[in-house]
Parts: sequence; structure tokens; C-alpha cells
Amino acid sequence: MSKSKIKLRLTDWLLEIFGAAGMILLVLLPILFINKLPDTIPVHFNLLGEPDRYGSKNSIWALPAIGFFLFMTIVFIPKLLIHFGNTDFDSWEKSFRFLNAMRMVRIINMLTVFMFCSIVYYTILVSLGNPTGLWNFSTLFFLLLIFIAIAVFLIKNKRRK
Repeated sequence: MSKSKIKLRLTDWLLEIFGAAGMILLVLLPILFINKLPDTIPVHFNLLGEPDRYGSKNSIWALPAIGFFLFMTIVFIPKLLIHFGNTDFDSWEKSFRFLNAMRMVRIINMLTVFMFCSIVYYTILVSLGNPTGLWNFSTLFFLLLIFIAIAVFLIKNKRRK
């Protein structure tokens, strides 16, 4: 398979679109709530989801900035690998492994963006004094999903041998 023959499938396009939608949400959440936030908000939480460090309300922009940097970095990994890498595959199996790995990267990217969205939303909820319930475990949930995605793709690749 040559460089010109690498085409994204519908699933890959959807993962890219959902990731981009997550990035938009990650920026919109602070925009929508910045005027409602108190001057001091939590900027870090302990393992129980309790705030343990505070900062100004403008600190809410740190997570979208970090999320944007990670998102853009991970979006360009597949593009750089295709552009600079050896993508002249001599077998269907090599092509499958490469495309499968790139799909895993897209899934991890999308999950990471939504994890950042959940952290921003949780920060907003706590800042506004709303009860959070199980929401403080959302980060652990997204981390678990990321590890499950990695495990599934590694198993899928191993079965192709």
C-alpha cells in the first residue's frame, strides 16, 4: 500500500470529528461559565475528588490550553507518520497493523479530550457549589477506558499474527 492509498475509513473520520467536537466543548465550557465563577476556584483535586489547591477563576483556561496542545500533537502523529514514515507496505498485514495503530491513537485522543472536558466541568460544578456525586470519578473512568482501548488494540494486533 503506497502513501497515496492510505485513506481514512468512516470510523476514523468519526473519531476525528468527535475529538474536534470535544475540543470545541472544552473551550466552550469556560466561555459559558466564566462570568458565573467565583474569583477563586479549585485548580487541583485529591483522589477523593476534594479540592486541595485553589487559584483565580482564570485558571480554568489552563486545562483547555493543555488539552488543545495534547489534541493537536496527537492529531498530527498519524499525519507525520504517513508523511515521513515508511508507509509503502508490502503486505496487507503491515497495512492493517499501521491503520489499526492509528485508529488506537485517534481513540486515545478523543477519550483524552473528553476526560479534560469532564475535569473542566467538574471544576465548574465544584466552583459553583453544586453537588457532584460520582462525577469526581469521571477522570478514573476515562483513564480506564484509555487502558481498555490500548488492551483491545494490542489483543487485536496479536491475533493477526
